[in-house]
Amino acid sequence: VAKNKALQEAGAYVPNSFDELGDIIHKVFGDLIQAGQFKPKPDVVPPSVPMDYDWAR
Repeated sequence: VAKNKALQEAGAYVPNSFDELGDIIHKVFGDLIQAGQFKPKPDVVPPSVPMDYDWAR
């Protein structure tokens, strides 16, 4: 508890419980995008798996 309080006072984002960690990450990520400090890259489409597995060797 003391460690989390010290981290919060230092400016770190600390959730009240582990269940809230995803919400905190989502909020910080959104804030960084809105502030222009982070620009997300588009998702990359993975290559398809060939149907002929002998060919892939």
